Amino acid sequence: RQETKTEKGRRLKEEALLQYRSMSKQQKLARVEDLKVDIATFCQKLMSKPEASVHGTSDEPSKLRQMLEFCKDPDVMVRKLSILSLVAVFKDIIPEYRIRLPTAAERKTRLKKEVRLLWRFERELLEGYQSYLQILNQYVSSGEVSSLGSISIRCMCTMLVSKPKFNFRENLLKTVVLKLNSKVDATRNQCFSCIKTLLTNDPTSEITLEVITHISKLVKSNLKSSLAGIREEVITATFDCLLVADLKDEKRALEAKKVKKKRKRRRKREEEVATALEESEATVDPMLKHARQTESLRELFLMYLRVLKQAPKSMLLSPVLKGIAKYVHLINLDLVQALSQILTHHIKSGSLEMASLLKAIHTMITTLQGPGKELQVDESELVVGLYRLIHQLQFESNRDQYILDLIDCIEALFLRRVLQQNSRVTAFILQLAKLSLCCEPHSVLAISATVRALIHRYKTACDILFDSESDMVVGTLTNSSDPLLQDQAVTPIWALSQLQFHYHPYVSSFSKKTLAKAPLVPKERAFQIYKDYDPKDGGFNPPVQKPRRSEKRSNRKRDCLRTSTRESNLTEFDLNGHQECFTPSGSYFRQLLLQRL
Repeated sequence: RQETKTEKGRRLKEEALLQYRSMSKQQKLARVEDLKVDIATFCQKLMSKPEASVHGTSDEPSKLRQMLEFCKDPDVMVRKLSILSLVAVFKDIIPEYRIRLPTAAERKTRLKKEVRLLWRFERELLEGYQSYLQILNQYVSSGEVSSLGSISIRCMCTMLVSKPKFNFRENLLKTVVLKLNSKVDATRNQCFSCIKTLLTNDPTSEITLEVITHISKLVKSNLKSSLAGIREEVITATFDCLLVADLKDEKRALEAKKVKKKRKRRRKREEEVATALEESEATVDPMLKHARQTESLRELFLMYLRVLKQAPKSMLLSPVLKGIAKYVHLINLDLVQALSQILTHHIKSGSLEMASLLKAIHTMITTLQGPGKELQVDESELVVGLYRLIHQLQFESNRDQYILDLIDCIEALFLRRVLQQNSRVTAFILQLAKLSLCCEPHSVLAISATVRALIHRYKTACDILFDSESDMVVGTLTNSSDPLLQDQAVTPIWALSQLQFHYHPYVSSFSKKTLAKAPLVPKERAFQIYKDYDPKDGGFNPPVQKPRRSEKRSNRKRDCLRTSTRESNLTEFDLNGHQECFTPSGSYFRQLLLQRL
């Protein structure tokens, strides 16, 4: 029986492996040096004459095929060098367009020699590139902890970024998106930077739709295990999508559905000629781009809602709420209503952690102030919930890490618009002032900056806080959790007056400016001042200066030096059996002598 090509290749591979294992260490090193020269020679020929080097005969395989065989060599160093060298080769010889192989009917037609050679080169190049990707995928699936696995992931990301329009992009994207959830930090960061580069440089929004679709499938497949194995980078990667289209226009949404149906029919009929003509025009169809962005946005929010409903206690809740706050201005009323119901349920239940609860309140406020204005939802529950959180933060040991999220909620609720209920503003200012007494200096400065902004935004409502002799001051603040019930119990803002005596010099001066109702300058904004005075890098800001030497102490030391130089002029004086020495100009010794007398 005549052996097939597969059996022959397997036999040759086993013989090469046995021959390699029988070599000594010196022979292996010499073999690696010889193969390095061969790899460099083949790569140079592939890059100088790609048409001739890609094509091979039955007697002698092509240079590309020999390089692919080097990628399967028993020696690990040879495999690494071959894989990395082929990346540089493919980046140089692969075209910028997508190769479409001719059909059987097209191959039967009579063609010119140049066209026939071009088709043969494209077919062999595409087959070689496919074999190369299969080798990379095999090493990646074996484990990215190994050196070959990490190198293969890096090569995949390089090919995706350099040739995003070439064939097999969907296969590469699927692998890279899966490795966004890798346990290895280097692999995860590499895939994240690759996805970020692709999303920020996507004029047609085609790659954006594919990335969001793969991420949504990954999240959906892990919902059964409560998303315990999904990392935050999987959701954070969607923050770089350049989405402009919205879901509010029903007419455009219908047109987008029609375009999607046409695209499916086109795929079924394999009308690749029309696609090639569109790519050759180098223009982007605005309707097709709008349809892709609309579909991407719908898929993105379906993923967000799926996480909020089925896994609200997972580690993905925080990035999901950030993503909702970023793209919420693009959704329609149906999604706003569904989103507000889910968020309101989670806020009322109290099952969320402090950080997630603050982000949920901020997302809810942003939603109701944006596309949810037409719903006319009462915000009293949000205000009461945020007011309770400020009171709870006073008893938290790690309260400083929630200050920025709290300030973000305060700005969204009070500073980005003007409220009519003055009692809410005064009650929140008093609670913030009490919270500042329990925080670190950088948090105190951020809270004080927010208080100053509220005071200048609501001047008439805050005048009562600085008047200690007003008739409206009745008793102390009540224990009610609703800020609307604080009208009859407004007290002066004594907490800020206590901060004047803070050990931090800038906190003390900043509190004096707040009590004087001084306006805020740009560098004194809450987020900026928190960042400037954050002691996470160590040290003290401003740095502690060395104490200066006082003038009296230096003068006394100078007098002592003068006294020591005049010891030769001392005069002896005997009085009542005592012998003392003094200088004629030394007042200290004169007083001592008078006391003895």
